[in-house]
Amino acid sequence: MLLLAFTAHTHAGDEARQTASALAGRVWHDDTPLADGSFQMTCIVEELDGKGAVTKSLVLEHRREFKAGRMTERLISALENGRDVTEKQRKAEAHPERRGSSARWSIDEALAPPLPFLIRPDSYRLSLSPAGNVLTYAPHPGAKPHRLARGSVTLDPSDGLPLAHRFGPEPLPSLVRRIETVVEYGRLHGIAIPSQTTTEGEGGFLFITKRFRITMRYRDVQLEPKPADASAPPLSKESLRLRP
Repeated sequence: MLLLAFTAHTHAGDEARQTASALAGRVWHDDTPLADGSFQMTCIVEELDGKGAVTKSLVLEHRREFKAGRMTERLISALENGRDVTEKQRKAEAHPERRGSSARWSIDEALAPPLPFLIRPDSYRLSLSPAGNVLTYAPHPGAKPHRLARGSVTLDPSDGLPLAHRFGPEPLPSLVRRIETVVEYGRLHGIAIPSQTTTEGEGGFLFITKRFRITMRYRDVQLEPKPADASAPPLSKESLRLRP
């Protein structure tokens, strides 16, 4: 009986690893051959009260372009609690760090975080739901506690690619009681690419508690092949647009 249970557990683990391995190179940021490009981004930063009602908000609209490791960013609009603060925000963003550097910026890193178990496979244990559409991951007990996460990926049975990725840091940062991010994916040129990320959390010290929600929405995503792919057939701009 114990042997049967061990065999079943091993088989389930193998299935989970195979499912995870099949995502490599097919999810944006995870070994994708595309790095230069552009997108329009709406960032909504909200402070919440104890009942979840919004008490403060900042809505930023940017256009970002990435070329040869450099980012060019243009602020389109900014609203603070419904009031236009575009010029104020433009001045606040006019500092050298936002211009990026040859070692810092690529569109890969700007859209969403990678799937942790693809970056550090030896640090995670995986399990697959009986239906085969939810891949859950958590750090191995002995994994070094550096930038680890715990979460789950919901897969689309039709193509095996993620529909959503829900995760949080493991362990939690100091003074943070709860934080969770949900990445929602669309499809672009056969790759799962983030269309929206939502992060909610709360933390504080003693009787002071802060609650927040940050929503990032991406649209009009256009990608260019890396120079190494210059011999590949050209990709039309229309085929590279993010579709709902």
